[in-house]
Amino acid sequence: MNKMNALLSVLFTVLLLVPATVLAADYAAISNVKVAGTVEDDDSIVTLSYTAQNTGTSKVIARITIDGDGLDSVGHSVVLEAGLINEQTRTVRIPVSELTAGDRELTATIKATTGTLDKGAEAHVVKYNVASADPDADDELLDGLVNDVEVEEDELTYGDQIEFEIELETTNEQRISDMIVEVEFDGETIETREFKMFGDDDDNVEVTLDQDDFKTMLSIPTSVDDMDEGTYDFEVRVYGREEVEADGSDGANRYHLLDAFVITGAIEVEKMDDNLAIAGVNFEQQGNVLYTAVLVENIGNNNEENVRVKVQISDLEVGQTSNRVIVYEDDDATIYAPIVLPSFATGEYDVKLTVFNDDVSVVRIAEDVEMVGVISAQPSADLAIGVDTAIKTVSPTGAVYALTFTNNGAAARSFTLETAGAEWGQTSVNPSTVVVGAGTSEIASVFVAPNAGQTGTKQFTVFVKEGNQIVKSVGLTANVEGNSVTGSAVYDFENFVDSGLKWIAAILIVVLIVLFVVWSWNKADEEEL
Repeated sequence: MNKMNALLSVLFTVLLLVPATVLAADYAAISNVKVAGTVEDDDSIVTLSYTAQNTGTSKVIARITIDGDGLDSVGHSVVLEAGLINEQTRTVRIPVSELTAGDRELTATIKATTGTLDKGAEAHVVKYNVASADPDADDELLDGLVNDVEVEEDELTYGDQIEFEIELETTNEQRISDMIVEVEFDGETIETREFKMFGDDDDNVEVTLDQDDFKTMLSIPTSVDDMDEGTYDFEVRVYGREEVEADGSDGANRYHLLDAFVITGAIEVEKMDDNLAIAGVNFEQQGNVLYTAVLVENIGNNNEENVRVKVQISDLEVGQTSNRVIVYEDDDATIYAPIVLPSFATGEYDVKLTVFNDDVSVVRIAEDVEMVGVISAQPSADLAIGVDTAIKTVSPTGAVYALTFTNNGAAARSFTLETAGAEWGQTSVNPSTVVVGAGTSEIASVFVAPNAGQTGTKQFTVFVKEGNQIVKSVGLTANVEGNSVTGSAVYDFENFVDSGLKWIAAILIVVLIVLFVVWSWNKADEEEL
């Protein structure tokens, strides 16, 4: 005990008991908290053990913080998984600053950070004494076991999954038990289950032999969904104890306490140039139409042009693609894509959503979307709807499709028109509401103008609705000749319709001017006579 390099060991134990509580349907508690410390020279380890229980259906996360004389504040995050019916004893080892001998006070605080503990936060103050250790105890700190830490991806972006590959290395004579590996990253502590290396039970981790050293690789996954762009530090810690041969007079085995060896590093999280995310989806069924609204976020560096949403229901063999939109950097846009549903039975159906343009494609499956079965409506015998020409050549200035409504019934009927699938151009209808009197006919015009750079055969659909029910869908084809300027549906339509009248007016003005000149000449000749 008098040697200069003799081991100074400080053992202190604190028992914190959460008051007994009648177990309810939702009950989460941390009890039987014990803190023990060991010190050698400037190295110090605090061993924290506790009993965890959570009978509820939601995960609870708590923070245990330890403060006291001669001890810098240290903490540990405790995760109580849902459905932890039976009490479970856990142990974790935390590196701390140097402890000093004497009578000291220690405060341990338990506080829920996610969810609710049975009694919320608790703080306990106790006395402890630092004393010299028994030299026969043979407890000492060993070197760390972490040989290497690798991150699967050095540069990450939103939505990526990250894996820390942690290599643990020991000699072939070491037997390590009660091991826990922790990774602290972005304020969150992720820890493995307690395991052994080279033990004799079925809980061993997989090991490989490499040049007389045993190694094991642990993967600790997490994600960067909610992280801002920037550099993030991480820290890896390893705790455990090594079993050694019996060397005392009592013949019992001894254990070396393993240092909470720490490896630090940094990970870069950055934006991609082109990156879209589906932030939300809303479905609303009205009769035989499923209206789909998709909230698309631009989480990249560039403005994203020509973004579309494709909606597919494979079980019903239907799909629809929205019009093109622009989603600006750090902004979002709601894109709509209505689908006409065929006759089908009430039930739950999976809907596939694809957000895409030329640079990005994001897919989400909306599972078990409830839909009310319908029988697709057909136009009644006294209603006829036709189109002048279903296939037209469309110039850069656009083209007009004429739909004729004939009502042979005894009462007037009102219809509205909607277009879908014309993401390659701009569309408008005139009039927006078509009222067809009894025994009469009316004509509605559908104008389409191609976007810049669009050529070839294109299709789109016109839905004829009476109230909320689609009574007819008309498929139209446009053979686009191509253009250099994106058409404007409203402006071009008015020009297209009015251009004939304007030419007639211009001709009439010219004729009037000529007649006026001729009349003036004749008038002058008469006066001379």
